[in-house]
Amino acid sequence: MTTIYLAGPIENAVEGDGGSGWRIEAETQHPRADFKNPLDKYDASVDDVIVTESEDGIPLPEFARGCYITDADLVAGDKELIDESDALLAREELVVSRGTPMEVHRAYTDGMPVAIWFEGERDDLSPWMRDHADFISESLDACVAFLRGATADRHTTSSFSEASQ
Repeated sequence: MTTIYLAGPIENAVEGDGGSGWRIEAETQHPRADFKNPLDKYDASVDDVIVTESEDGIPLPEFARGCYITDADLVAGDKELIDESDALLAREELVVSRGTPMEVHRAYTDGMPVAIWFEGERDDLSPWMRDHADFISESLDACVAFLRGATADRHTTSSFSEASQ
């Protein structure tokens, strides 16, 4: 079974759901794939996760709710999930997304197949995202099918988009 890491915007997600909606959609529509969802790390809703520069970077009031996590812990946890995966699916939206490009780059440099689910004009994507992707499609199903069939060897997988087929 292919294990797919789910990368995409959280803080600035277009749906306003902290990026959880499309991840749940992927997991529900593709029960035969194994997904690594970085949002599953938290014992709180995405809105209640607060990232701080260091453990003492933000004084925590007694009434503070939510889940506090340091930058280092957040990144280390995401890296661990990527390392446990065979492929990466990035949900690209035209919003500020700080971590997604880093996650795509890590997967790319590790030789992992990368698919980008993007509902828009291909030219609107960053040249870096286009270059690091093995597959780009407006279809979640097509992206998952590609990743499930792709080899883990990045150097033997040709880069293409669904539109060029």
